[in-house]
Amino acid sequence: IDAYIADVGNLLVSEKIFSQENNSFGIFPNPIYQKGIVEFTVPVSNSSLPVTIGVFDLAGRNLETVYKNRLASGKYFVSLDFTSFPNGFYFLNFKAGEIIQKGKMEILR
Repeated sequence: IDAYIADVGNLLVSEKIFSQENNSFGIFPNPIYQKGIVEFTVPVSNSSLPVTIGVFDLAGRNLETVYKNRLASGKYFVSLDFTSFPNGFYFLNFKAGEIIQKGKMEILR
């Protein structure tokens, strides 16, 4: 894991700045038992970008937006609590500006 230049609440900011070609998005551990760490990269931009992470069920229904903020370019790690979700498979939808990425996660208790 990269060295951090900021630790604000549940948001850790990496010191590295990434180009748009180096986008990453993932969650670990997977399966999740209570909390998970979502890793993502906000692409290089002239200004901060709106970033959202949503949880969707397998039918594609938006269950909850678990993260929403405006962020500068860089790599981020956000700790999220999934204890309110029942066991099952879900999709995470990450959006930073015009970039959209999806990932699958499993919640087990």
